[in-house]
Amino acid sequence: MKKRNPALVVVFSIITCGIYMLYWYVSVTNEIESEVKEKGKACRSGGLALLFMIITCGIYNFYWVYQECKRLASIERDKGMSGTDNSLVCLILSVLGLGIISTILLQCQINNIVETPDKKEPVAVETNTVSENSVPDAE
Repeated sequence: MKKRNPALVVVFSIITCGIYMLYWYVSVTNEIESEVKEKGKACRSGGLALLFMIITCGIYNFYWVYQECKRLASIERDKGMSGTDNSLVCLILSVLGLGIISTILLQCQINNIVETPDKKEPVAVETNTVSENSVPDAE
């Protein structure tokens, strides 16, 4: 996943009349998918998500915001973080027409995931090595 400045996401979206927001939408979907896919979750495509949003005149965006927040919380838990689930908050903001705030929350959560190293302890693997000079005990 890529760390982005949430304020610049908003500014670029305004400057480009929403075109950057579509790029961000596709990129974030693909980035989250690459993180989740490693853990055996369902497959999604950013381009397909964008197509669904266009076909449904934006209604799919409500589902997308809710699901991506859930997936981010899952990624946080897998990394040993608290797993903050903002899905309901982001959904309500999007329904109320404040989707830009949902975008900021999503990007901040992505940035936290990117900045935080894995807290889970690596599993130690024991290996039995035999050196050329060692001779088994004869009893």
